Amino acid sequence: MANVVVEFTNSKKTVNAVVGSPLSQLCAKNGIKVKYSCKQGDCATCSINIDGRNVKACQGRVPASRRIVKIKA
Repeated sequence: MANVVVEFTNSKKTVNAVVGSPLSQLCAKNGIKVKYSCKQGDCATCSINIDGRNVKACQGRVPASRRIVKIKA
């Protein structure tokens, strides 16, 4: 499995992550607070910004789009 560097821009924390792993788990594991409501992808309460586009943390996965993924959460 490939790894990417994930930079949480709000907390200035940088971690390594496995491509395709759940964003909700990555955030929780690294102490990044994400607001949730339904946890099924219906309400978009958990939307976070990844490389300039909004993604639902409860449904999203770590992308393989580049070597450094920037998450604003």
